[in-house]
Formats: sequence, C-alpha cells, structure tokens
Amino acid sequence: MFVLTNISSWRNISEEIRDRVKWNPYPNENNPVLQCVPGIYLVYDSIDDNRLNQLFNESQNDHLYILIHTHGHQYEKFDQWKDRCSIKRGKHENNREDLYFPVFEIIADSDGDKVGRIIKAVFMTYEEAVAELLNECLSPKKNLDDSNAYITVCQKDEVKKALEDFKKVYESRDSFDGYQEDLEQLRKLLVGHFSSNHSS
Repeated sequence: MFVLTNISSWRNISEEIRDRVKWNPYPNENNPVLQCVPGIYLVYDSIDDNRLNQLFNESQNDHLYILIHTHGHQYEKFDQWKDRCSIKRGKHENNREDLYFPVFEIIADSDGDKVGRIIKAVFMTYEEAVAELLNECLSPKKNLDDSNAYITVCQKDEVKKALEDFKKVYESRDSFDGYQEDLEQLRKLLVGHFSSNHSS
C-alpha cells in the first residue's frame, strides 16, 4: 500500500495522531519512501518517475492500494499498472471523507491488521459498503457517522438524501422493529442503485 504525502501536508493532520508516531525523516526528495508499518509505505508525492517505477516493479506480484492527493500525481502516472491497482484521491484534512485522516489514524493506533482495516475504511467498493452498512443497521443505536460504510455510500449523490433521511429515523428508534420497514426500503434503493449501474 502506497500513501503519497509530504511533510507540509502531514502537518495538517491532527496533533493527536502526529504525536503517536516519530517518522524521521518524513518522506522527502532525498528519502522518498518510508515503510511506516509492514505493508504500508509513505511515498513522497513528488517522487521521480524512475523511483516510482522501481517501487512498482518491486511489488509486481501484488495488488496495490494507492492513496494520492486530489492535486499532485494524477491517475495518468499509474496507467501502466491500473489493472493491479486500486487508487483513491484524498486530502490531508481531519475529516474521514478526505481519506488521509482514517489512514493515518489506523497507522498510528495500537491495533493490528492495519492494511486490511485501511482497505476496508478507504478502498471499499460501493457494493461492499452497502452490504456492510445494511448489516450494521440490523442493530440499533450505532453511530453511523463513525461508519466507514455509511461514509462510502453517502458519497453517491443519488442516494445521499435517502440515506440521511433513514439515519434520522434510525437514530430516533430504540429497537429494530421501530425502523425495520425503513431499512427494507433503503435496502431496495441501495441495491437497486448499484444493480442499475452495473447493467448500464
């Protein structure tokens, strides 16, 4: 997994996260790659093409997960490897929807399976997110604002309002019976949405 970054952007991330790690040096022009934990590399976002090619060639048997800036190295840089990459764009902001925050939060915590948890939090497909969200909602009183699945599904403008409306009902009920019908309506909408996208 490659996380493209630079020291100036890193400083935008919450001190609560930054204080948990001491990376020295942070990836820069002279030291463009840092393996921060097994399987996760922080990569200087202006890494030269030769070094980037070398990184990919060293990982040629792996499916790569890459987080890039909204600005900076663009998808074109990765065209030759697109068949074995999952690429997301984000920003170094302290919001889950900007993607860098949950990545660094996971890297800096004390729990295991960091690669798997980042894949789930950041690289989850819409279909996977829908399945996980519907499963989460079988139990009442979860904080959906903390749900990676909810955040992922909410990024689809076509379903965002319906999802927010359901969230209001969900949060106001104490038992599954109180929102079961609403959940079924939401399920039909969400499943129908990605089914129609696959058929078009």
